[in-house]
Amino acid sequence: MLVDDDTVAGSDLVATSRVLAGVLVRESPDLVPVRAADRRRCGAVLWAAVAERLQLPFVSQATKLTLGDGLVRVERETEVGNDSIEAKLPAVVAVSDAINEPRYTSLKGMMGAKKKPLETLTAADLGMAADAVGLAGSQTVVLSVGAPPARAGAVTIEDEATAARAIFDHLVERDLV
Repeated sequence: MLVDDDTVAGSDLVATSRVLAGVLVRESPDLVPVRAADRRRCGAVLWAAVAERLQLPFVSQATKLTLGDGLVRVERETEVGNDSIEAKLPAVVAVSDAINEPRYTSLKGMMGAKKKPLETLTAADLGMAADAVGLAGSQTVVLSVGAPPARAGAVTIEDEATAARAIFDHLVERDLV
């Protein structure tokens, strides 16, 4: 399933959570497993926002997941040990990279995937007005983007051949080695 609609372009986290929640309402799955590691784009809160929008339980950083009796049982590693959490289904669970060894798709699988139908939806198909998504539905505004300010006393090493020695000398000067 693909949401392909120009009105969705430019959506921030809030508007994106509306679109994803709309898809999930339409599909009504019992379990929504999602990858937790996408911090660059959504600050690791997108799926929590979707779960909140749908009033579903949300568990993050799952390293083990089991289903049974209308429940999802999740284990996750924390700084102080392991947590075991149970939540009623339907639920949204963000899984960590530690949950499994990734399988790589075979050539046969890739060729077979090309023959599968792909349903394409628009915001209107999800019952959303154009002003609820995209830039119009976004609640954040980017005022500017730029390089971070230079730090006082920062040293840039340009020559790779002497980089190791320069770093070592820098650490020695500060009594760090």
